[in-house]
Amino acid sequence: MVRTLDMRVLFLGAMALALVTWDHPRANDGGVEAKRAKDGSIAIEIVYQAPEACWSIVSTAAGAPKGEFPPLTAAPATVKLKRADGLCAQMITPIKASFSVPKMANANSVIVYVTGQDGKVLATPEAPIR
Repeated sequence: MVRTLDMRVLFLGAMALALVTWDHPRANDGGVEAKRAKDGSIAIEIVYQAPEACWSIVSTAAGAPKGEFPPLTAAPATVKLKRADGLCAQMITPIKASFSVPKMANANSVIVYVTGQDGKVLATPEAPIR
């Protein structure tokens, strides 16, 4: 027979375990900020949290990668990453980039496709345009 005190302890333990092990799905995306410039273009700043110290940004471009379809109200941008050859330190490393994309009349947000060197999408952070 289970007593109510035992059930409360079990419930609180399960809640504590859930809070400790909960992983936010966008926790590794870093952050994106987008601001509309006076000429209508959109200035984007991105910080991506790379899993190793040997990753770097190769290129940034306006538009979505091939095969991706952004929402109609989001201005798409692509950031391509590259991993250096050889061994790397296993540590979370912030990688930063600043760039701009041409104006898009109906855009109220920006979606950035972060791709690896093989073209696979690693993350898709989105942010409102301020």
